[in-house]
Amino acid sequence: MKRTIIIGVVQAIAMALALFWLFLTMIGHMMEPSGGGIGVVLQACAIAVVLVSAAAFGLVYLGRMNVTWLVASIALTFAASIAPEMIYLGNRQAYLVEKQAEERALEAKVVAELESRKRDVETQIAAKRSYTPEESLNFLFFMTG
Repeated sequence: MKRTIIIGVVQAIAMALALFWLFLTMIGHMMEPSGGGIGVVLQACAIAVVLVSAAAFGLVYLGRMNVTWLVASIALTFAASIAPEMIYLGNRQAYLVEKQAEERALEAKVVAELESRKRDVETQIAAKRSYTPEESLNFLFFMTG
């Protein structure tokens, strides 16, 4: 009886810690657009934590809970509580890689345009032909962004 109570208390503590961690994760991503994109995952993991804990409490009540089942239920509880943050970090890393690729493509485009303008200026100088006011204005707008 005493061992059963200890197992139940340990599972209750694990559940409380897991739900608290999920709450902190939700608070941490609250100000991001769409909650960091993990709102549904947070809800699913909270439900998983409660269901695993309910199953563990049911096994404790039936007297079939042993240390092996306790370790398994605690591991599942903590895995479910960490999953949303891991998913968020994976999504964030993919977003950053995509953003860096876009920035490199934009930089390559600007460098190519700059080289084109440089050749145009050199051609104008070699031909001893001045720019028209419209061409000068276009060049100025390009250089200032």
